[in-house]
Amino acid sequence: MTATIRRALAAKPNSVRAWLSLIAYNEQRQDWKAASEAVQNAQWWLPDDPQILEALATEQIRSGETNQAMESLQRAARMQPRSAAPLVRLAQLQTKTKDYDRALESLHAAIERRPDLPDTWVALVDAYFIANRTQAGIDSARRLQTQHAERAAGFAIEGEMYARQQKWAEAASAFRASLARQATPFVVQRLHATLTASGKTDEADAVALQWIKGHPDDITVRAYLAERFMARQDYRAAATQLSAALKHAPGNIPLLNNLARSLDALGDPAAVDYAARAYANAPTNADVADTYGRALLAQGDAARAVEVLRHAVDLAPGDADKRMRLARALLIAGNHKAGRTELEVLAKVDGAPAVRAEAEKLLKAQ
Repeated sequence: MTATIRRALAAKPNSVRAWLSLIAYNEQRQDWKAASEAVQNAQWWLPDDPQILEALATEQIRSGETNQAMESLQRAARMQPRSAAPLVRLAQLQTKTKDYDRALESLHAAIERRPDLPDTWVALVDAYFIANRTQAGIDSARRLQTQHAERAAGFAIEGEMYARQQKWAEAASAFRASLARQATPFVVQRLHATLTASGKTDEADAVALQWIKGHPDDITVRAYLAERFMARQDYRAAATQLSAALKHAPGNIPLLNNLARSLDALGDPAAVDYAARAYANAPTNADVADTYGRALLAQGDAARAVEVLRHAVDLAPGDADKRMRLARALLIAGNHKAGRTELEVLAKVDGAPAVRAEAEKLLKAQ
């Protein structure tokens, strides 16, 4: 891949897309030296490009150059008067340095630029809570409601402020007011979570299902609701939502993985097919590999399950649950020596008492 990118840069050294691809490739490989060199070279060719400036800010943050990163983000924000992203990142740095007044100022400016972005709303709420200015946050939200009564932002921010304080009734009321002004998946999810937290599970589900009825092609709320069903171990309801969502996004890895997990919990052999599709497209994702291995084991293919589960453990060696599933698969496959080796590791693991106890029990049974 890097050779392809470098050929593109040799042909067109002022290509923003090519430089960003090279930077992202090196960051993905965690080759920080190469990533830094790519950023510096990109900035030489494109000193005033806002995307390159944001990449430069990321490198400066990684190097501990906070003041320089803030300067880069300020420049990027000035060059993109309709973009909220550099202002949000700037506010996060300002919050980190405890410059709360400027952080809040940056976030309010970001909301003025893009009042429709939930990430900006959440960042503003985070800043108010970190600054220990809860009431100021609520007052600010209400000012936004007065200034822009037709917008969802002020009501959603108020709802989030109350939700953080576990004032569920007030939060639900604000989220409903937000939803009445601007129908967004984010607010549906937050209203659902708020009602659930207050013990109104049936009402929460009714809100989400009503949204899905009116927006059948929206995979965001379907995926969210499916995760809530999975948490309740209602795997059949989860599978229904995930199957419907996949019709609109057949290659979506999280949807494929969660559907495979749900079907596996139901004992449905189709779990293997969905897990295989996810694994084929995301072989370096430890959770995807783990799901595929579990599905294979459940359907009797212990040899292949061991291979895939070992790969999952290689990808996430500190995950005790994944290592326990590998140990069980090895025992089922008849490889007791290797299974015992894994159990001996787990019997000494810290931070996972249930796994450790199970490992000790299985070792005694060997």
